[in-house]
Parts: sequence; structure tokens; C-alpha cells
Amino acid sequence: MLQEREPTYEVDHEWDREGTLTETVVMAVARASRTDPTDIPPINDVIEADSLNRLFEPRPDGSVRAEDALLTFTLSDCYVSVDGRGRVAVYVLSEYDWGTP
Repeated sequence: MLQEREPTYEVDHEWDREGTLTETVVMAVARASRTDPTDIPPINDVIEADSLNRLFEPRPDGSVRAEDALLTFTLSDCYVSVDGRGRVAVYVLSEYDWGTP
């Protein structure tokens, strides 16, 4: 399973700073794939950005909304994993040996 391997790039979204979780995801994919963020396809082609942000944003009291949640999707030849605490892990698919079927 891919998540058992080390990600190409990993970052924790900082909820108390400006910027959305979606922006953190796009920047993480860009860094992992050594691509300019403007060259990453629109994230809305893969997942609804506002929903991604709302799903994981902390509650009004600051507590974690869905600590055990995990959402995965692919974006720009990368497998992206986002967990309930805002950890974004990016795996560049071309960097892994999938073996022969």
C-alpha cells in the first residue's frame, strides 16, 4: 500500500495562518513534483476545494473536527493524502516501483 511508504513531500497545514488547506495541498503537490504551482491543474477538477477546506477546518472552539478522517485523491500525477489534523502527504506516482502484475 502506498501510504506505508515515505511520502515525497509532507507538510502540516497551519490553521492559525492565512491561507486555506487547499492552498497548502497545491503548494505541497508543486514542491513534491518540482512544478510551479500555476502549472498544477485546477484542484476543482478533482475535488471541490471549498468542501475540502470545510471538511477539515477546526471547530469554532479550535478543536479538531475529524481527527480520524482521511481523504485521498490524485492531482497532477500525485497521490495526495489529507488527514483530520491537516497533515498533507504527497506521493509522486512516477517515483514508485509498482512491480509487474
